[in-house]
Parts: sequence; structure tokens; C-alpha cells
Amino acid sequence: MKKFMDEFKAFAMRGNVLDMAVGVVIGGVFMHFDINQSSVQLALLFGTTLAPISGYFGWPFGVLAGFLHSSVVLYTGTPVAGMNLYNNGFSGGLLAIVLYPIISEAIRHHRPGLQDRDYFDDTIEHDEPLVPPPARRK
Repeated sequence: MKKFMDEFKAFAMRGNVLDMAVGVVIGGVFMHFDINQSSVQLALLFGTTLAPISGYFGWPFGVLAGFLHSSVVLYTGTPVAGMNLYNNGFSGGLLAIVLYPIISEAIRHHRPGLQDRDYFDDTIEHDEPLVPPPARRK
């Protein structure tokens, strides 16, 4: 569980908002919403909660996460009319919690030979900083 929390913390510190915005706009277009509507603008603002998915896994997953966010928010925003602000925040967090393990396991399953030890170089036996030579006095 600690490894998952460390990975999720590293995931949350990265991001690219533009990919999310593209996904939200595409989702709004497919659901026949105008970009000038307040629900779409709120979805764009709260779509930034999913920006680390784009920064960590790449732009296609960022667009997908933005599309899913706008689909959830714009579809459920109609019945709960006044709760659109809370709906956006909740769905952004929920999608981040659901999408991160699914995407990371899909990538690990796609490349099973890639492990943590592949990222570290075992050839360095002793690593010390280089000490500069003493300064010459005139």
C-alpha cells in the first residue's frame, strides 16, 4: 500500500492542462453542449484536477481523462442542477482514483519485462563528488 501511495504522490505532482481542456471540449461537443455554457466552463476548470494523468502517462490519456470527466459531469449535471460545483470536484477526484490504477496496470501488463530495477544502473560502484584542485596563490 505504501508503494501505491508513493506512486500516486509522484503522479499528482505532474500535469498538463491543455490536454485535459481538449478532452473536455471534445466531450462537450459530443454531448451537444456549447462552450459558452457555465456547466462546460466549470468542467474545464475542474478538469485540471486530472491534469497529472496527462503529465504522467502522456497526452492521449489526458485527452481521454478530460473526455470522461466532461461526460460524467455534463450527463449528471442536469438532474442535480444547483450542485454542479460539487459534482465537478467529486467526479474529478473519483476519476483520478479510478483511472490511475487502471492505466498503470494496463501499461505494466502491456510491457511486463519493464521493472523498477531496469531504471537503475548497477555499474556505479562508488560515487563520490569530485574535489576541485586547490586554488593557486600569487
